Amino acid sequence: MQTIKLDVKEYTGSGVAHTSLEIDGQDTGVLYLNKSELNTLVKVMRRGCQEHDGVVFEHVEPLEEEFDYDVFTD
Repeated sequence: MQTIKLDVKEYTGSGVAHTSLEIDGQDTGVLYLNKSELNTLVKVMRRGCQEHDGVVFEHVEPLEEEFDYDVFTD
């Protein structure tokens, strides 16, 4: 089974996605895509992988950091 992964590492202030492309666990390079380009690529990859048995597609977005800080504790 083959795997293709688009891993968005971060978004810049202007909305550009710094995205790592991995195929079968191997880093194949970085893509710098605006939101429209990223959305189009994700749609095409999902559709293409659905049509081909044995190919799994994964799209990962960066986690938003959450702070759990209680102002009432020391």
